[in-house]
Formats: sequence, C-alpha cells, structure tokens
Amino acid sequence: MKQIVIIAISILALSSSTQRSLNPTTEGKPPEEVALQFYNWYLKYYNEYAKNSHFKTELSSPDIKLVNSAYQIISKDQFDQLKKIGFFSNEFFKNQTIIYNACNVQLRKVSIKKVEQCGCSPTEFVEGNDCDFMTYYTWVGGQGENLNRAKIIKVNTHGNLSKVTIGISADNYAYSRPEVTLLKEDGNWKISKIELHY
Repeated sequence: MKQIVIIAISILALSSSTQRSLNPTTEGKPPEEVALQFYNWYLKYYNEYAKNSHFKTELSSPDIKLVNSAYQIISKDQFDQLKKIGFFSNEFFKNQTIIYNACNVQLRKVSIKKVEQCGCSPTEFVEGNDCDFMTYYTWVGGQGENLNRAKIIKVNTHGNLSKVTIGISADNYAYSRPEVTLLKEDGNWKISKIELHY
C-alpha cells in the first residue's frame, strides 16, 4: 500500500511539473519578460514541429474547412489551445478574429474544384495578401529554418500598454523582429498583438 501511495505522489508531482512547463506563468512579470518568455517557449515549439511533421500545429495557424460550400477559417481549436497557454489577452483573440475575417472574405471566392484538382491549400488561390499569414509561422515568419534565439531589442512602456521588439535569430543571423504589443489584463501583462517585421 505504501508503494502505491509513493507511486501516486510521484506521478502527480511529474504531471504538475509537466503542466507548469506547458503553461508558463506571466504573473507579476514585466512586459519585456513576458514577451521574451513567450518567444523562448514558442521557439521550442516551432523547432519541434520543424523536426516532426506529426507534431500538432493548431498553435500557429487555424484550420481551413468547407462551410456551406465555401472555404472558411475555423479558429476554435487554435483559440482553445492558445487560451490554455496563458500568454494572450482577450484583445488578442479579437484582433486575430479581424485578421481571419478578412481572409475568410477572400476564401469565399476560391473555387472548390480548383483546390480539389490541385490538392493544395485554398489559400494558394487567394488574390492579395489577406491570407498570407497561413503560408508561414505568423509569430516568427519562418518556414522551417533553424530559428533558435530570441532577445529583447527595444521596450516602450506607457501605463498599461507596452511594445516590445524581439530579435529572432537563425544560427546567430538576424531573421525577424516581431513587435509584441502587451496590455495589462487582471493585473498581469498579456499579449494583445504581434506584428512581424524583417
């Protein structure tokens, strides 16, 4: 009986430490630390996916499905996953919905027959750049490169709003410079928007 209790406690402790690593806390941290913590976490995810094509991708981009005879972005799975992580504010999901709605307008114009003949993504038939975010990892701009370092470049904080520029590197070469906008939500800094720059 004593061995069973010890095993159960060990499993609970391991489960708890795994959960902490999957859901890093932003509680009480300054905005630049939250942004950097997010990117350090995300680069691990990104590099795992680049190595393993079976790794789940909901975090980076939403699904596209046929809805009422038109292709549409279905963001529920992605949003559910992102809410569990704890880095993102309610404002972030509103901002992403605006971006996805603009892409949905273009996806409605895509021919189902052409997509089926091609066997490719419906976004390849979208005119303009409203769906471009579906062709790369939106928060780093990568398409499988060895992106392995994030560092703080600039911080600009006024009251409950902060903009943090992060430098992303691939093997010590500058790659992209995401500008992360953070807001105070329930007393903690949360990401509301990420704009990618090169």
